[in-house]
Amino acid sequence: MAKILIVAEHRDGKLKKSTFELLAAAATAGLDVHCALLGDAVEGMAAELGTFGAKTVHLVQAPELKLYSAEAYGNVLEPLVKQVGPDIVLASHTPTGRDFMPRLAAKLNVGLASDCTSVQMSGGNLVVRRPVYAGKATCEVEFLGSGPKMATVRQNALGVPKSGSGAAPTVTTVSLPV
Repeated sequence: MAKILIVAEHRDGKLKKSTFELLAAAATAGLDVHCALLGDAVEGMAAELGTFGAKTVHLVQAPELKLYSAEAYGNVLEPLVKQVGPDIVLASHTPTGRDFMPRLAAKLNVGLASDCTSVQMSGGNLVVRRPVYAGKATCEVEFLGSGPKMATVRQNALGVPKSGSGAAPTVTTVSLPV
């Protein structure tokens, strides 16, 4: 079964709905859904990720992650992605996702499709649709080569699901240098 890693976004102790969109899309595609939850004192949010389809939550907590920093996220996510070994890595196309995902893609030496409006996942394959020419047209992007396929997905593009009855996820606490 193909593995996907979704980077959860949160603010003021609450998960963003764009994270739930990504989780629901991955769970619907029948993938092994992993979620990265970074921050300080964020363990209380892990259970909510499971209700939307996360099977495993990789919890990285450190005082340095209390406030967002692209450098800190990149330094933590690079070894986490290598450790988890996902086929696909997704994040929301928010100011935060637009900031750290290109850095992470460069560190992993893989491509990144940004501002995607639709996502098709089957097995380890990812096909996305994104706007080009200032939104006057769209193109379909398919990933070639090895390494994880990475994309940022526009908020509200996939539709927010209702809270599911997903089981509590397995929470693994990961210690990584920030």
